[in-house]
Amino acid sequence: RAILDVSTHSLFVLELDPDSLLEEAPEVGQRVLVESQQRQQLVELLARCWQAERMLQHFEAERFPCSKADIAGQLGLARLCQEENLRTLPFKGYEDCFDHGGYSVWLKSGFCRRPGGDPGRFMHPHGWQVTLKDGSKVSVP
Repeated sequence: RAILDVSTHSLFVLELDPDSLLEEAPEVGQRVLVESQQRQQLVELLARCWQAERMLQHFEAERFPCSKADIAGQLGLARLCQEENLRTLPFKGYEDCFDHGGYSVWLKSGFCRRPGGDPGRFMHPHGWQVTLKDGSKVSVP
């Protein structure tokens, strides 16, 4: 089962079932702390794989066990919570995987950099293009 941290968007604990581990597997803990910038997508993928395995092995369709808890608070990771809460997540349908000039840029899903092209030019399969240019620096008082 997965336990999602309520105070961050990146932490979760994955509890492993010792009965389902391979016999030749080395000794492992039953709980694994995972940090991922793509936590929601990772947990959804794990849930699909767990459900497929469950149906194959036990001929049962069940929902992946998932709950929520204050993991960062319990582990004393308050600093991580404060830093993460300052991060702004992109709008739905946009991606936060582009950067230019030291800044993170949100672009609609589907945009990509052209190999060997201008580092500030992003293209979309529909023919759209975004060009970012280094401008003058702005100082805020």
